[in-house]
Amino acid sequence: MAKKGTKITTDAFGQATRRPPRVPPYPEDREAIQRKYEALGRVPGLPVGPVRAGAGGGAVQVYEHGAIFCKAAPDAFRVYGAIYDKYMALGGEGGILGYPVSDEWNAADGVGRFSDFEHGSIYWHPRLGRAAFEIHGAIRERWDSLGTVTSYLGYPTSDEMDWPQLGKPGARISLLEGGAIGWSPETGPVEMPNWVRFRETLKTRSAVSGRHEVAISTRGDWLFRGQWRNSGFVEVNCVLAVAMKAAAKDGSAIGFLVEGDPDGTLVPDPDRNFAWEQRGRDERIRQSFAELASAGIVSRFDADVTAAEVVKLVLLPVTGVLLLGFVIANAKIPFKGCPGVLRPGGTDPLTGQERPPEWSYPIVPRGEPCPTN
Repeated sequence: MAKKGTKITTDAFGQATRRPPRVPPYPEDREAIQRKYEALGRVPGLPVGPVRAGAGGGAVQVYEHGAIFCKAAPDAFRVYGAIYDKYMALGGEGGILGYPVSDEWNAADGVGRFSDFEHGSIYWHPRLGRAAFEIHGAIRERWDSLGTVTSYLGYPTSDEMDWPQLGKPGARISLLEGGAIGWSPETGPVEMPNWVRFRETLKTRSAVSGRHEVAISTRGDWLFRGQWRNSGFVEVNCVLAVAMKAAAKDGSAIGFLVEGDPDGTLVPDPDRNFAWEQRGRDERIRQSFAELASAGIVSRFDADVTAAEVVKLVLLPVTGVLLLGFVIANAKIPFKGCPGVLRPGGTDPLTGQERPPEWSYPIVPRGEPCPTN
């Protein structure tokens, strides 16, 4: 009985002959690799060793500068440089990506490079040095739908890896320049942009204290929120204007405005706190994220002035400002608390003791000017 895999044929005299089974690398795959090598002008350099059998069939020829892979003739593709180093570190044609299905090409931004494989891609950019990273599966599909390297996420900065922080079995994540894309069986792919936050605490001479935050993301999202607390006797009409220090790429500026009236103790059942939160998305933030994030914000807080006055003082000098956040609450009582006034020290006429300078917060009817000294 013939051995399994042995092909039995007959010669011209009808005698049975045995032909050993075909073993890769097959001649047609060798020829495909040689044709590719010649078509490239032999730029891969000299061969390093003989053509070897590839994983699962096919053939591979290593050269001084990379290698040419052929899964099935007539197709053969070259992989080299940082992409080749990453590919081989992942197991080459026997790894998670399988055989290459393209040569190396320019990425969509015209600067970086990439190679496609049966089960994913590897991308490289000069600013990443010798590092190149793979991206595959559902995460790659979501990234493709966003525009790959021309999207707000930019280039991959990690291979796909486990995502234990999510606390869900099987969760995976890939990090990119502008954020990350995660995946779990429950959620599917989820994009997560990077955020930059600017927080400030109010420095004011009024009876109002508080803090506020402006946050922007690589996707163009923005968040403007904060809280004030009035420790005085009467409500105080407050206005806060915040502008990004850097202009957007179209020359316009981005600003935020909030106006509110936290109660004082003279108001029955007072609400001393005033809080706000506004969210949105602006394409100019996405396009100018790096400049906006590095420049920071400029803010102005005033008590008992109109929003228009604060805009004039703070925002209008920044050309073409667009107020993305604007919250307003109307006044409730006909009194107002004035900005703090520094009272000079002196001798107390009743006790004769020296009195140090101190801040005073006058209360006057709304509509009357606040004292200046």
